[in-house]
Amino acid sequence: MKEVFMALLVFAIIGGGIVLGLRYREQVKEAADVRPSIAEFSSADLPEDDSASAGDPSMSDGTDVSGDAAGSEDSPSRPDDPETIAVSVLNGGAAGGSAGKVTTYLQSKGYKKAKAGNTNGSNVGIVVYYSEDMEDEAKALQLVLLDSYKGVTASPAKDAQNKDAGSAPIVVILGS
Repeated sequence: MKEVFMALLVFAIIGGGIVLGLRYREQVKEAADVRPSIAEFSSADLPEDDSASAGDPSMSDGTDVSGDAAGSEDSPSRPDDPETIAVSVLNGGAAGGSAGKVTTYLQSKGYKKAKAGNTNGSNVGIVVYYSEDMEDEAKALQLVLLDSYKGVTASPAKDAQNKDAGSAPIVVILGS
């Protein structure tokens, strides 16, 4: 009887060690953020900075951009002023109060129309969903969020699995 007890004890210790080892390996995988970082964006994906030419119609190289050429269809679009953009921040699995916290953060960064709420579904990470005409604004918002939050991604609302992703021009869903 003593030998059986000792065998079960050894089996329990070895089995527990294996389970803990596998769990540790899983946690290491979860810690490695596989979502894109800001370093993986090409410059074409990021909104352009127009501060270099602000207030001066000529570029730093002396090229004049005033007149008809500046308003032509070939000129790249600039993101709207953050104060004019309606942003819905929805908690979809994050810790309680997260949507309110992110909304306060965005309001401090100039997104005065940011509102907090909740959504259902099994959401993962922080995703900025945007309508077709808001891509530049969403990428600018993504950069603002990346200043304080890790692994923020952006995606068109039409590709979202969550029905609330299209409830505003820009929707930020906070998942687990």
